[in-house]
Amino acid sequence: MKVWFGAGFALGLLLLGNSVASYWRMSRIAVDVARRDLAAQAVAVEKIMQGVRPASRVETAELLEEIRASSKGRIAWIRIRNGGERQPGYETRMTRAGRVVVAVFPIRGPATQLAAYRSGEALRVVELAEYVRLLPLEWNLLINLIAALGLLGWLGITGLRWKRTASNPGLPDGFTACGALAANVIP
Repeated sequence: MKVWFGAGFALGLLLLGNSVASYWRMSRIAVDVARRDLAAQAVAVEKIMQGVRPASRVETAELLEEIRASSKGRIAWIRIRNGGERQPGYETRMTRAGRVVVAVFPIRGPATQLAAYRSGEALRVVELAEYVRLLPLEWNLLINLIAALGLLGWLGITGLRWKRTASNPGLPDGFTACGALAANVIP
C-alpha cells in the first residue's frame, strides 16, 4: 500500500512540476512570437511613414493611431521618440489592460518627415507595444495546479487515515468492513 501512495505522490509532484514548466515554456514562446511580430510591425510602420510622409506631429500621430487601430487590438501603442543612446531592445511590462511586450527600433525616413522630431542629430526610434494574451495558458495552469494539489491533499489525508486504521487493531480495515457489509446485504 505504501508503494501506491508513493507512486501517487510522485505523480502529483510530476503533474505540479510539469504544469509550471509548461506554463513557463509556453509563455516564453508567446513573448517570442510577439517580439517577431513587433519587428515586422516596425518595418511596416517605417514603410508607411516613408510612403505617406506626414508633414507634422499631428499628422504623424493620426497615422500611427490608424496603424494601431488596424491591428485589431493586438498593438497597445506606437510612439515615435528620440532614441538617444538606447539600443533596440525588448521588455515585458504589465499595464492596466494586460501584459505587453515593448520593442524599440530605429526608424529612418526623409529629413522633412523626421524634422519635427529632431533635436540636433538625435536618433529617432519607433516604440511599439503588443499585448501578450496568456489567459488560456493561465487557465490551464490553474486547472492543473488545482488537480495536482487536490491529488496530493487527497493522498495525504488518505495516507494518514490508512496509517491510523492500520495502527489500531480494534478498527476493521476498509476491505474487511466492506466484505462484512456485503455478506450481510447480499444473500
